[in-house]
Amino acid sequence: MRLIQVLCLLGLISGVPAVSQDAAPVQKTIDLLKSSEAFQSVLSRKNSQTGAPEEAFDFREDGKLRITGKGWGYLRTKEAYRDYHLVAEFKWGEHTYGVRADGARDCGIFVHVNGTDGAFKGSWAAGAEVQLLESVSGNISFLQTRETPWTVDGKAIEGDRLRVEGQAWDPEWKDVKGWHTRANEIESNFGYWNRIEVICEGDSIRVILNGQPVNEVKGVSPGSGRIAIQSELAECWFRRLELFPIGKFTEKWEAEALPTDTGYTATGDSILPRDFPLSPEKSRDSWEIDGNYELQLIASEPLVCDPVDVVWDERGRMYVAEMRDYPLPADAGEKLSRIRLLSDEDGDGIMDKAVTWADDLDHVQGLLPMTGGILATTRTSILFLRDVDGDGVAEIRKPLFEANEPRHNQLQVSSPRWGVDNLIYLNNGLDLKEIYPAGEPDKKLSIARANLSLNPRTMELQPVSGYGQFGATQDDWGRRFACSNRNPVMFSIMPLWAVNRNPFDHITQGHVDVAPSGEASKVYPFELSHTTSIAHAGTHTAACGLGIYRGDLMPDLNGNVFVPEPTAQLITRSILKPTGGSLVAERVGEKRDFLVSSDEWSRPVNVRNGPDGAFYICDMYRRFIDHARFFPEEFSKAHYMRAGFDQGRIYRLAPKGSKPKKIEPLPEEESGLVGMLGSKNAWNRIHAQRLLIERQPEGIDRPVHAVFESSELPQGRLHAMWTLDGLGKLTTDDVSRALNDPHPGVVENAIPHSDAENHRKAVYEIAESGQDRAQFRALLEIGYDPSPETTALFQKVLHNEGGLQHPSIRDAILTGSEERAGEILAFMLENPIEIATGVPPSVEERTAGYQEYSSAVAARGNEAELARVLDALAKVENNEFRFAFANGMSEGLRKTTLKTKSLAAFIASPPEACAGKVETLKEIVDSAEQVVVDESRPDSERLAAIPLASQQAFETYKVLAEKLIAPTTSPAIQQAAVRAMSRFNRDDLAEFFYARWDNLSIPTRRNAVTLLASGNTLIPLMKKMKAGEINPQLMEPIKRWSYGRSKNEEIKQLALDLYGKTDADRAKLIAEYREVLESDRTPNLENGKAVLTKAACITCHRIGGEGVAVGPDLADVKVKPPIAILTDILDPNRAVEERWVSHTVTGPDGTPYTGIITGDDNTNITIKMPGGLVQTIPRDQVQKIETTGVSLMPIGLEGAISKEDMADMISFLKAR
Repeated sequence: MRLIQVLCLLGLISGVPAVSQDAAPVQKTIDLLKSSEAFQSVLSRKNSQTGAPEEAFDFREDGKLRITGKGWGYLRTKEAYRDYHLVAEFKWGEHTYGVRADGARDCGIFVHVNGTDGAFKGSWAAGAEVQLLESVSGNISFLQTRETPWTVDGKAIEGDRLRVEGQAWDPEWKDVKGWHTRANEIESNFGYWNRIEVICEGDSIRVILNGQPVNEVKGVSPGSGRIAIQSELAECWFRRLELFPIGKFTEKWEAEALPTDTGYTATGDSILPRDFPLSPEKSRDSWEIDGNYELQLIASEPLVCDPVDVVWDERGRMYVAEMRDYPLPADAGEKLSRIRLLSDEDGDGIMDKAVTWADDLDHVQGLLPMTGGILATTRTSILFLRDVDGDGVAEIRKPLFEANEPRHNQLQVSSPRWGVDNLIYLNNGLDLKEIYPAGEPDKKLSIARANLSLNPRTMELQPVSGYGQFGATQDDWGRRFACSNRNPVMFSIMPLWAVNRNPFDHITQGHVDVAPSGEASKVYPFELSHTTSIAHAGTHTAACGLGIYRGDLMPDLNGNVFVPEPTAQLITRSILKPTGGSLVAERVGEKRDFLVSSDEWSRPVNVRNGPDGAFYICDMYRRFIDHARFFPEEFSKAHYMRAGFDQGRIYRLAPKGSKPKKIEPLPEEESGLVGMLGSKNAWNRIHAQRLLIERQPEGIDRPVHAVFESSELPQGRLHAMWTLDGLGKLTTDDVSRALNDPHPGVVENAIPHSDAENHRKAVYEIAESGQDRAQFRALLEIGYDPSPETTALFQKVLHNEGGLQHPSIRDAILTGSEERAGEILAFMLENPIEIATGVPPSVEERTAGYQEYSSAVAARGNEAELARVLDALAKVENNEFRFAFANGMSEGLRKTTLKTKSLAAFIASPPEACAGKVETLKEIVDSAEQVVVDESRPDSERLAAIPLASQQAFETYKVLAEKLIAPTTSPAIQQAAVRAMSRFNRDDLAEFFYARWDNLSIPTRRNAVTLLASGNTLIPLMKKMKAGEINPQLMEPIKRWSYGRSKNEEIKQLALDLYGKTDADRAKLIAEYREVLESDRTPNLENGKAVLTKAACITCHRIGGEGVAVGPDLADVKVKPPIAILTDILDPNRAVEERWVSHTVTGPDGTPYTGIITGDDNTNITIKMPGGLVQTIPRDQVQKIETTGVSLMPIGLEGAISKEDMADMISFLKAR
């Protein structure tokens, strides 16, 4: 930082003159930023945030000048100038202060500065200010004082100021942060550079903004003076400030050519979101809701920007976490995150006022009311903040815990939530490894893939099951859910103590996906968002901020789970349904989602239950939502990655036609809080319980007991029970009452309070009562009891009460069966299943259970237990059960305490107690080779035998594999045979597959490529693809994408050679058609419909019940942007989904059939051809299956569809 000479602090001076000396015309180029010595600073003590010039005017080492915004004043040149062409390049910064905190950014360039500093309203000298005013720069304001009057257009101006508006001015302009004119597009969008030219020649001043003349004034006097750069509480950057002689500046303005490759595809093709925001009202109207509900705009800019969390304290005050520094820290100055306190001044439920409650925070992400203040999660700290004196600003800012640096700020500790059990739960964030009390690093708690609980009374942290990123919620019974990018709903099904109890079971985590995840997690946006990977398009790629609605305003939604997907501008809705001891989230909506916006800047990131029973949505509102690290470096450096920094919206979801209402505070009296424990609105119950626990009022347990015993609402009885626990007043009799509650949710919560002496009988009855969460929790609880009674109960529940059907019930029992898994397994193998009611477990469910339990037995390695299960195995005749047992043994022996670590070794050298008992096991292993190739056996039996057959050496197994991957074998067998080869040396596999490549089926080729597309076989594979020996389209999309961004230059170049080049002619053609598509012409929808027939599109596609379903249904293209549809039509091979790749199947008589393979099973292959013709060929009669790797859709449709027809057709498809 270079120091600036201080001229004055206005308010301490008595007239410091800035009178212009006689100035000669500028004769040579002068770089005013070359040295800070050219300037003097002038600051107003009254209005500035600082009196230190270096804090207001920052000359950077890279040659830029940063107006920090902390000053009210200007940098003024020491010299006076006349007749010059001033060229300045500027962009707006993010920091604003004081009266500009929520206003539009304001700066300016003064020319012809004369007279005394501060003579104009105590702030400026007389001069002509070329206003830099956010999005409407170019006005000229003449500031006049008595000592320096102005003449404009040859006339003396009246009053003390004259403003001449420029062409960039918008009469609708508002002095509000985030407001941007759309009346013209002269000034660059926020975050990008502008060039402003001020030409002072004789008695004229001309202004050019980004190459366009925007203002001119003549007859100006005085016509010379000093030049000043204004600071008016808004940050602004200058990278150029030069004076040229008149007529010598000839550079043409050209906006910076910004890269468009977001990393979405290997080709670099990306469709960027539009470059400007919509107004809050227009954006609100862009949402479509599935149901009789509406979104009400509760708060927006400037009251709130970048909201990521919203909470209310007991007084009904709304706090908003603004993560304004996402995705990267500010270039300079204070941290950008803050907490805003919003208020509803007129009681209409709409926020009218906001104050910054806490500022300069480091990526604040989660809020939680507690003990009169707010707990906040930031990048590396958990803070407690509190406003003591009631001035609306938190004076107390106390770090509670400190954590390791996350790899990036999406991965920090987050989502604090009150649990019904009086604990605070927090998400790991995915990158938490260690955390400790602030200032006490010697008390580090190491965390591995687990969430956290915090006891607010003892401040003790503990790891708990779950592994969430950003987003956590609970249902009415305290069941915890979290999400991560590709996992929209994860349920913490099992406590960590149970996960860790049996070291020999297969259970490694306490959470499960209860909604489809990864590629199966479909979402249905209005238009497919171009995130940073095409491989994730149409699926959850940034699931976050999930919430279960628990209010009383919309009963139909109660208990439903909602998951925001900001990359697709939508929120999904699912109904949670019980299945055994777990749950399943069933989506609501057939190919549609609950809330979907057509505004591509809408970024819903969090949902919260409100005190009024409504559901609140935080819309961060950003142009780019993916973290900058996931974009190509060139892209993220060139673009303003925080576009939308000034915007943000909070919506209230409510029944259609309802009105927002004022948030009322909770009762101050403890008696009123007790009454709230029975409220139908969960927010009231949670915070009434919290306040009672925090206050610990004397004698309050009596009325709480009354709620516990008499509330008609089971949730009320539950909260009363946990309130009694938090007060230290929960008795043994209370637990007995809860264990016999008619609602299983209350029973489930009572079980952890039970003790063997008083509640054993009740808990055992629950443990065999039926498959639900209460039974699951009881089974976990009694797992510590080693008695034969418990073992018998476990056997009964699994074998004769349907427990085998549910993975959760099997796991609950297995975690408590370290020393009795063998006895349970032997019982199941030896005894027939006898279920009194319901459906018995399927073969698949039984084999899964047998395999899990035999694995645990083998891992434990107890000889007597092994002997017992081997005796039972000898009585089993079902081959699938036998193979499941052997596969489980094979898995368990890899981690066994025995010396023999493989099935072969165990059979060859069994433990002493097992001698003479391994014959059946040997027989099973020996038979596997015959079973896998026996086509008369069912696939299920052959599939169970393949893992055993693959236990052999590669030279032996490859003989089998060659038979199993023959094209006449069912796809499931082929796939299993290839997957079983994953344990073998990749070079051996490459040699095996390449030698047989021409004879492999398409599914086997694809599975082989998956095996070979990593490690030392990757580059040879890609070279074969480049040489045309292997179809590049067999590579998985996510691998194509990642290899195109590999740090290995050879891999990267090969990926770009294979996937990154577009047909230049096609690209040119698309550009020509795009001009018409995006023009202002009105589309003819009727003609568009006719084009579908004229161009023969409906011979392969259906739409609205017409046409033939060979390729994709055209109704589905509505979610694509118009340019994406155009690209698919004109360049169909740019990115082809595997299911639409053209295949040629040669029949028994040599006839080739070309089309889409729609059926491929054990016996037949079915191919559908253009026009809807279908040919089914017996698998054993197929001579050959080939694919070119290209789409069935032909190239050259431009010959049948004109540019105007194309625009009409696409408009018709989008309008449907």
